[in-house]
Amino acid sequence: MPVAGCRASAACSTGSTRCSAQSSASSPAAPSRLRSRPVQHDDARRRHPSRRHPPSRHRRRHSGSTAARVLAVGAHCHRRYRDVRRTATGRLRGRRQPRVARADTVALLAAIDPGHRPVVAAAADHWFSSPVRAAICQAGAAAFPVRRTGGGYGDLAAAGPLLRAGRAVVVFPAGSRDGAGGGAFRSGAFRLAAEYGVPVVPAGITGTDRMLPKHGRFHRASLDVRFGTPMVDPAPADVQREVARLATMASARPDSVIRQRVARYATGRRALVMAFAAAFAEGLSWPLLPEAMLALLLLAAPARQVRTAARLCAVALAGSLLGGLTTLLLAAHGRYLPQPLTTGHMNDVVHAQYVAEGPAAIWHQPLSGAPLKVYARQAGQTGVPWAPWLGHAALARGARLATVAAISCATAAATRRWRHWYPGAMIAGAASFLVLLVAIVQAWRS
Repeated sequence: MPVAGCRASAACSTGSTRCSAQSSASSPAAPSRLRSRPVQHDDARRRHPSRRHPPSRHRRRHSGSTAARVLAVGAHCHRRYRDVRRTATGRLRGRRQPRVARADTVALLAAIDPGHRPVVAAAADHWFSSPVRAAICQAGAAAFPVRRTGGGYGDLAAAGPLLRAGRAVVVFPAGSRDGAGGGAFRSGAFRLAAEYGVPVVPAGITGTDRMLPKHGRFHRASLDVRFGTPMVDPAPADVQREVARLATMASARPDSVIRQRVARYATGRRALVMAFAAAFAEGLSWPLLPEAMLALLLLAAPARQVRTAARLCAVALAGSLLGGLTTLLLAAHGRYLPQPLTTGHMNDVVHAQYVAEGPAAIWHQPLSGAPLKVYARQAGQTGVPWAPWLGHAALARGARLATVAAISCATAAATRRWRHWYPGAMIAGAASFLVLLVAIVQAWRS
């Protein structure tokens, strides 16, 4: 059956396909190996308007700037939506005019049930311009060449036996994936569908232009593919409009306004100042840990995680070391700052560790439950030299901050599809942290 999909482009697939959606999907008979969110039927959304999540203005503008281009031809295609993600990292070279990406075919093939063995119609003058490129295209996408300068329908008609055998044939009705507009759909895919009596299934694709734009590098992005209702002998203009509509729907992801604001804050300079101040205060007297704030910020900012985590960890480490060094020097001169939520037993144990191990005793701090300010004060009281203590503290505290950042980044990446639950997760995390803090203090008192 023909399936029409759009991201800013249009492709057509023909064959007996059971379709799911997004960067990857599958039918119940052949479940996808990729993780997916529960299927959401379009009819259910019509019956329950409250379940709709309209796209933000940014997403609507971005989706409109790319043209509907993908069409798939086949039979028995069910309307489904599955949220399956593939991400890539890197920088985009140009952001002024987003161009149609080269990842549309990959996204569509991942969304179609592999049991239908889809094949792709590829431009002969580009993908088959050399033996090496042709071999890669055939091996990676089961592609066959179609001319764009004349005789293209004859090449496309050669895929007719595949339709009869129940396979899916993916075609780009706009004739090209170059350019932001997409252009009008050509009639070849629709003639092929009518000749073999298979419907055309529109599909909306979003995200590929952000992940892999033309002349650009890989960039982290979520890919969505949404398949619509099969259309029998449709007009190309009708399919193109439906593909554009599905692309807009696919771009509508539920999200939390609070998470978006925290994510913007996490990638700004104010977050760095806050991380440094919290870590410095914790090294002096503050009863809470900067790691908790670091985790909340990184959980809200799944984009650019590595860079954001590295910056936050670096400034938090600098603040911790400066605060701890200040406490050590003050204690060495007999001056002590208040240390709430600490116990006498905690100070006695840390003092004994310094007497036995010297500056290396700070390595007990990350897992002991005793805060840095206690280790810094006892180091000053014990007469530990500040320079070697600072070196050990940098390694011990750096390892702890890096571990927290890595766990937070991995959790954020694994839960991107549930990012609209961030406020609830933030409240639950804060409550759990307070409970754990009280339990640690009680354990030291006993």
